[in-house]
Amino acid sequence: MLTHFLVTGGGSFVARHLVEALVRSGHEVTATVRQANDHLVAWSGHLGIDLKEIDLAIPGTLKNLPPHEIVIHSAAKSVEGADGDAGFIRDNVKASQNLAAWASRGNCESVIHLSSISVYGQPAEARVNELTPSRDPDEYGRTKLLGEQAFRTVSDVCRVVVLRLPGVVGFGAHRIWLSTLLADAQSGRPLRIRNPSSDFNNVLHIDDLCGLVVRFPILGRECTGTFVLAARDPIPVLKVVETVAVASRSRSKILFSGRGPAAFMIDDSRARALLGYESMTTIDAVTRYVRESVAP
Repeated sequence: MLTHFLVTGGGSFVARHLVEALVRSGHEVTATVRQANDHLVAWSGHLGIDLKEIDLAIPGTLKNLPPHEIVIHSAAKSVEGADGDAGFIRDNVKASQNLAAWASRGNCESVIHLSSISVYGQPAEARVNELTPSRDPDEYGRTKLLGEQAFRTVSDVCRVVVLRLPGVVGFGAHRIWLSTLLADAQSGRPLRIRNPSSDFNNVLHIDDLCGLVVRFPILGRECTGTFVLAARDPIPVLKVVETVAVASRSRSKILFSGRGPAAFMIDDSRARALLGYESMTTIDAVTRYVRESVAP
């Protein structure tokens, strides 16, 4: 079944992998970026996709965008810039509201909003699922939650699926704990960890996310709502760090820095039951990420 996808934030690590997976599966893709460069133009030309320069946070910029069957909203700001909190509001809230308004006019059949487990902040529970309340999130998590709410307002017009993602790994991953850990391991810096005995599955390999998204056109209309995703078979934090060190052939020392904020695991049983979501084990996702990121 050929489907026309619109993928926002086309220059990001996650979006680029999704676009390439969709093209390999035979779908048509339009990707949006705020500002194109020569590399993105060459990339889109090689794949045969339509690349459009659109600033989603500016009202009216979507008015000439034709309808698409499925929208994957990946564009977001995850790191504070010179504009402070205003940047999070602009890119995570206003952009989502504008895209939701475009969807509300019948321009798409489904929206997949890529959110984050950061919406939970500091949850009181040791196991997190879709029903876990948000508790003191930072500005990134707070604005991602507001972005989710923007799309829920159009759920009577189109199918809305919110995917709350943990740290996504794969070649090119950055700005997450595991990428920082790997950089430290490769540089020989000490690997500092907290809560070494806490179980960990807060990771998702990009190939597992791609596998879910390319199947989306064949999923039933009842597959809607919010879902959390993660790896299966949690392992202790210490085992994660040891795995990174061994797989990267690092000589870094592992240093324990006491206990940090309460750790939590992710219960993604709803996504596995309703979406048919499948994933690698935690140790396989971490090992694969390190091996594909480290030069032989």
